[in-house]
Amino acid sequence: MSDTHFSAESALGRPPVVTGYHGARTGAMLLVTTPGGCMKLLRTLLVFIAATVLAALGQQVLGIWGMVLGSIAGIFVGYWAARRLMP
Repeated sequence: MSDTHFSAESALGRPPVVTGYHGARTGAMLLVTTPGGCMKLLRTLLVFIAATVLAALGQQVLGIWGMVLGSIAGIFVGYWAARRLMP
């Protein structure tokens, strides 16, 4: 038996309305719906961006080893910035 209620709107291309879904929450949905989950995702994004930017700069300056060192430095800089700038 399905918990999905299909209406004329769903036949027109709109997503169906889900009523009474009691399934298990997994993955990113669980992370976003938990208290502080959005902040964890935002901090992770900040660390990823910092590591990417510093890796690109390091590669331009020192080649492949600069990329490796830039990535490692970017992880620490991003972590520091996330801890300092976000509550």
